[in-house]
Amino acid sequence: KANEEGIYRHLATVADGVDIPCILYNIPGRCGCSISAANMERLAQHPNIMGVKEASANVAFAASIAHLIGPEFRMFSGEDGIAVPLMSLGASGVISVWANVQPALVHEMCRAYLDGDTQRAREIQIAGQPLVHALFSEVSPIPCKYAMELLGLCGGELRLPLIGAGENTRRKLREALVQMGILIA
Repeated sequence: KANEEGIYRHLATVADGVDIPCILYNIPGRCGCSISAANMERLAQHPNIMGVKEASANVAFAASIAHLIGPEFRMFSGEDGIAVPLMSLGASGVISVWANVQPALVHEMCRAYLDGDTQRAREIQIAGQPLVHALFSEVSPIPCKYAMELLGLCGGELRLPLIGAGENTRRKLREALVQMGILIA
């Protein structure tokens, strides 16, 4: 954790040190603090910072920074479960865990929303909730790795301190994958 100025200086220093576009990652659940709206406003002016992956799960916070969105600064949902609501605030899409398991469907959801078919985007968002919840039933990426293993996409290896998914998570994932029609019971 750091105070506001420390957070700002750290992120600005990283952006100063590279010659590529950067995306901020606001994920207080992982790092114990959030990038404040005031710091987001300051950082959005940095020439190397082109956007934010907003993963606070706080739609009200996303709304408070939505005025920053424009050609030089974009917001992406970092929460699969609220990608469509964040897109309604101007997010360009989602940087997604769910897409590791169903990339075409997540793309279809975002494309539908961006093309004006909000009903289709809403349907996909709602139908995907059981799988999204299962993918976040333990510390990420544990559930995602197990789901990808079930689908034959990887071996499911994890590095310590992460360990394999518990039986309850395994059951939830199997059920959700079957419900979504991507795994045969």
